[in-house]
Amino acid sequence: MISQHIVIFGATGGVGIALCEILSREYPNCKIQAVSRSTDGGRLGLEKLPNVKIVQGDIFDAASVKSITESSDVIFCCVGFTEYKRKYWAQRWPLVTENLLATVTHSESTKTKLVFQDNLYAYGPGTQRGPQDGRVPAGTHSKPAVRALLHERFQKHMTKFPGTLAVVGASDFVGQHVGEKSMLGDTFMGKIVQGSTPLCFGSKDAKHDFCFVPDVARALALAVDPDHENALYDSFWVVPNSIQNQSMQDLANRIATLHDPSSSTDKHSVSVLGVFSCYLLGLFIPFLWEIIEMMPFWKNDYSVDDTGMRKAFGLEPTPMDDALRDMLLDYTTATPSGSQPEAK
Repeated sequence: MISQHIVIFGATGGVGIALCEILSREYPNCKIQAVSRSTDGGRLGLEKLPNVKIVQGDIFDAASVKSITESSDVIFCCVGFTEYKRKYWAQRWPLVTENLLATVTHSESTKTKLVFQDNLYAYGPGTQRGPQDGRVPAGTHSKPAVRALLHERFQKHMTKFPGTLAVVGASDFVGQHVGEKSMLGDTFMGKIVQGSTPLCFGSKDAKHDFCFVPDVARALALAVDPDHENALYDSFWVVPNSIQNQSMQDLANRIATLHDPSSSTDKHSVSVLGVFSCYLLGLFIPFLWEIIEMMPFWKNDYSVDDTGMRKAFGLEPTPMDDALRDMLLDYTTATPSGSQPEAK
């Protein structure tokens, strides 16, 4: 039986909770510390998973990170900032990265490993994006540039300290409990369920890939699987996508049908916000200013090359309809938050 000390930062978010559930169920002998800024752990605390302990910590504080991760075997970072701002990212992500990497600098006394859950901004917009492609120019001038800056730092660490770091990237999210942070969430699926017009950015006809949250957690959990854990490290990966080659118009039609199979509507109306609209509305909704630099990801076809994890680990994504039905539960059993979405 596997018995490891596991620490999860970002444990109270959608991916973090799904990861806690998988590890608790499949590795009951592991000691799992779920790091939260609050003592109750929110929704994760309500689940009362048997071998998961919620601990208070601050990923922005080096001393806190060092104290929590001491003697740990595997550290997971599933952190997602609520602040979707370039300046905030430029200040905070390098800080988080350095705090975490400091815990996995191998010596004779420590063999801790880090698995970092990433997005795919660093590869830029376009089709068949993935680790085989060059990154966008690294820097602090945009959110994709900040992620590329992190990739440069990760690559240097992998070279200097082999066997200590894996980076697992995922496209935009679909699934329960991520409505505030998903382009398919509150302002899209939530609107369809309410009988109103969903909103998308850039284009309703461009194709875009989405990744199911539990699939991300399953990919991360490979780090504890004795059959796969060593193969995961020293590489950048892309989680297989549940939604591929589908436009926002396609998804609106499918969501409407899944929500109400008796509906006679073949094509659901979709509203589109372009760059000019975001400029104007950004005067009143600051979030929209941050979307402008991300428009190339949404105005044009965006697909992800996820063949690496499929071939290396035999991972296959959850079918699209199952992923959409899972997310629909948020809007048919509870009231959506109404918050603005964030591009993951």
